[in-house]
Amino acid sequence: MADIFAKSQIHANPLIKRKQILPTVCFVVLLLILFSGSAFPQDFKEQDYTSSKKAWKYMLKARDAFREQDLEAALEYAGHASEEDTAFLLPYILKGDILAEMERLEEASAYYIKVTQIDPDFDPAIWFVLANLEFERENYRKAKSIYEVYLEKAALAPVQEKAVQQAINTCIFRAKALENPHEINPRRFKGGINTDADEYVNSISTDGSELIFTRKEPDPNLRDRYRERVFLSTKNDSLWSEALEMDEFLNNFGNIGAVSFSPDGQYLFLTGCNTPGGFGSCDLYYTRKIGEKWDMPRNLGPAINTGSWESQPCLSSDGKTLYFASHRPGGKGSSDIWKSVLMPDGTWSRPVNLGGMINTSKAEMAPFIHQDGRTLFFSSKGHTGMGGFDLFVSRMDENGIWTAPQNLGYPINTDSDEINLIVGVGGVTGYTSIGSDREDGMYDIYEIRIPDEFRPLPVTFLKGIVYNAKTNKPLEASFDLIDLNTGNSIVRSLSNPVNGEFLVCLPSNMEYALNVSRPGYLFFSDHFDLKSNTKVHEPYEKDVPLMPIEAGSKVILKNIFFDTDTYTLKDESIIELKHILQFLNDNPTVKIEISGHTDNVGSYKYNKTLSENRAHAVYDYLVSNGIDQIRLSYIGYAYDQPIDTNETEEGRGLNRRTEFKVIDY
Repeated sequence: MADIFAKSQIHANPLIKRKQILPTVCFVVLLLILFSGSAFPQDFKEQDYTSSKKAWKYMLKARDAFREQDLEAALEYAGHASEEDTAFLLPYILKGDILAEMERLEEASAYYIKVTQIDPDFDPAIWFVLANLEFERENYRKAKSIYEVYLEKAALAPVQEKAVQQAINTCIFRAKALENPHEINPRRFKGGINTDADEYVNSISTDGSELIFTRKEPDPNLRDRYRERVFLSTKNDSLWSEALEMDEFLNNFGNIGAVSFSPDGQYLFLTGCNTPGGFGSCDLYYTRKIGEKWDMPRNLGPAINTGSWESQPCLSSDGKTLYFASHRPGGKGSSDIWKSVLMPDGTWSRPVNLGGMINTSKAEMAPFIHQDGRTLFFSSKGHTGMGGFDLFVSRMDENGIWTAPQNLGYPINTDSDEINLIVGVGGVTGYTSIGSDREDGMYDIYEIRIPDEFRPLPVTFLKGIVYNAKTNKPLEASFDLIDLNTGNSIVRSLSNPVNGEFLVCLPSNMEYALNVSRPGYLFFSDHFDLKSNTKVHEPYEKDVPLMPIEAGSKVILKNIFFDTDTYTLKDESIIELKHILQFLNDNPTVKIEISGHTDNVGSYKYNKTLSENRAHAVYDYLVSNGIDQIRLSYIGYAYDQPIDTNETEEGRGLNRRTEFKVIDY
């Protein structure tokens, strides 16, 4: 059976939930050495600790009872010893140790405090034990003060001093976190998703309509063994359907888990353990959606997969960077977060470690890169937190450098293991698995509100179907989303080859050109301005008709731009002009007419001249870039061919346009 930790993004034993404290120095060990005889100076006398022989005899009986693990008797004898000599330290220390072992922490603390009151300099380690105990009781401000006393009194090696200072920093963080809890409004998913088994959220589709998770439950065919299967729930209006096995074929492929949608929903990235074509215990695979089914998973290859553990893949919104967790050589700790970049030839680059800002000497895992392309959520044991695995966020700056991770605070993080977080495109809603307070500690899936300070940039999306404009048949087509300010391609993807479905992420605060193309068809052009649009959170739903190349077919060039009342092409138009060049070079027999159109503001003569000059500007660009003049013509139609009303500003804006029409093919 595959390692549960490797697949489901959890600890190998999720039922164990312990607070994380520094190792406690046990003074019982010291007592046993003191009373053993051979390990202590021969001239040792009880008067070094007490002048009361009765107190000493009771202490010996307490020691013997403790050796026999008769803790109640040991407590009783130690109590008698301290009654005989109230300044006798050893009985208080023994009672503190025993009560701590019995998890009666408040009583144990009281006895250690008594020791420090009687003799603050008896042994600095007493302060260390007391600080750890207050840490365990979540009295973090008190623990911090006691650790600081310990630092003053103890002569520590640098590595020990660093560990205590880290404990102090942890106290400061946890005290502030508990005193300033976030409002996250957790909502547990109902029984159609959560059951008496463990459920671990894996991924949610960009449009928020599909939720993938892994369910870990007893294997009906193997005693005392567990199996994991991938499930899918769909959302209709505000209701989630009862989860069903996502794809029987996928679950039968092998031991799979940690499944992640690509942002466009057309690919799944997954972890397969001991599956066909693997290089190690757990490898990364991908599969493409064909219609409503998924094809055979394919191994991502030797650049990404090794003989070590690779798991928990997550693809960036541009489809170019894959983040994942791995134990591969060259990391910082037990597991690290790595990234690989998609190369122009379709292969993946050799993975790069995200570096010391993200990865520590302890485990980091479960990377989730938000669709904004710069906000990374992940789970870590190495950064200062509430205990166990905590959830963190880091942001990539304009130079590609990751900022110092922020702990997501309480109550998103607790003293249990928080193992993964998925955040919706709007940045407001998160999905996570939380261990219950039941004795079995099973994990269930919850929806939570992401606090403002941790939210990524909001992202919207364009979704729809590509189809043949004449036959209505769905088409597979290429999508290219381009940043108009830089000319850089942001996203390249394909629509579904069977049903034509597509989805493209649109990060906010940017202006985009969209080009959709397929051989044998005119390209489709669109423009999205998310800088000035106040409705950036609202998704765009638009079907894309592609016209077959034939005489009379037209394309509206939505990314050809002119300043008001001018016919000089703006720089942002170059992207669209290059698409026209590419189209004409790919289809050397096509002849086109370039036309300019205006609204009805101003005289007809003025608009006729303006529209013709604008068409001429496009013509000149194409000719200057190698297109034969015999294939081109241009004309200005003024406002003779409106496509909308001229009675509204929106309609007039649509009428002001540049087109090309196929004249011959």
